[in-house]
Amino acid sequence: MATDASHLAEKFPWYDWVTGEQIEQGDLLLKYDLVMPEGYGSEPGQRASARLQNRDVIVLSQTCDLVHKKIESVVLCPAHHYREFVSAAGSDWNARRVDDLRKGNIPGYHLLNSCEGSVGTLPLLVVDFHEIYSAPIRSIVEFVQRAGSRPRLQPPYREHLAQAFARFFMRVGLPVEIPKDKLATS
Repeated sequence: MATDASHLAEKFPWYDWVTGEQIEQGDLLLKYDLVMPEGYGSEPGQRASARLQNRDVIVLSQTCDLVHKKIESVVLCPAHHYREFVSAAGSDWNARRVDDLRKGNIPGYHLLNSCEGSVGTLPLLVVDFHEIYSAPIRSIVEFVQRAGSRPRLQPPYREHLAQAFARFFMRVGLPVEIPKDKLATS
């Protein structure tokens, strides 16, 4: 059984390590400086203030939009190291909840596999769809030119991530749900 799993892992790797300025959905930007607005001053005419926050982020904009230069800003979400994420979450993340994360059953979060290879290594990552950022494409191109190689999520894992992102945003919250006790009497 382990042989089958390792054969499949070789046949369907999670990541490829790429260089160059072409950005695609699923590119991980490690230690990217996000510009975080802090707000406006209390006086009319005061300028907004911002700070830089260094984060690991993943590109969620569609590759076709990036390649054909149909957008000027790129959608990014943070990618937290799994162990740090679960540790920070505390007792809410018990074994059952962690397994639900692994199975993709927790809207708003998506687990990415680790990677150990000759080019680079990555820990397990948790993508958080609750935090969405945008950055100018020119800033990301400058970053990747300086950064050297970066991990790029490969099919079908990239599409799985995109599907999880879409599911999170297409949810419809109902004002009144069907009561659980009605199921028992029907």
